[in-house]
Amino acid sequence: MATTRASDRSGYVAAIIVNAALIYLLSNLLEWNLLPFLTNDFVTVRGLIRLSLIVAIVFNAVFLTFDVPWFRSTGRIVMSGLSLVVSVALYRTFPFDFSPYSFDWSTIVKVLVAIAIGGSAIAILAELVKLVRGNR
Repeated sequence: MATTRASDRSGYVAAIIVNAALIYLLSNLLEWNLLPFLTNDFVTVRGLIRLSLIVAIVFNAVFLTFDVPWFRSTGRIVMSGLSLVVSVALYRTFPFDFSPYSFDWSTIVKVLVAIAIGGSAIAILAELVKLVRGNR
């Protein structure tokens, strides 16, 4: 088993804390009306987002004690795969309504979500290459 550096451990702990906070925020976004441009369609993607965050917490918790390169790449592939699924679901559902605003943010948000889709795909490919090459 590889020895995990203190900086890696700190990163894993920070990821766990941030993802847990995001789950709490996600669970209350509509009720708190923090983002008034979210529509009720957001509930159709909220479960996927929550699943993605939970999986990230689990992998980061495991990385704290089992941080070998092949497993880390596998975990990152799974997490990036879920990010890809979430991004596609957000793009297809598009649970946003910017009509009350003077500027229509829809195009910008769609481009950002498309970039997230591309970024997730690239991350999956990069980790697959690391996995096949033995994380050299």
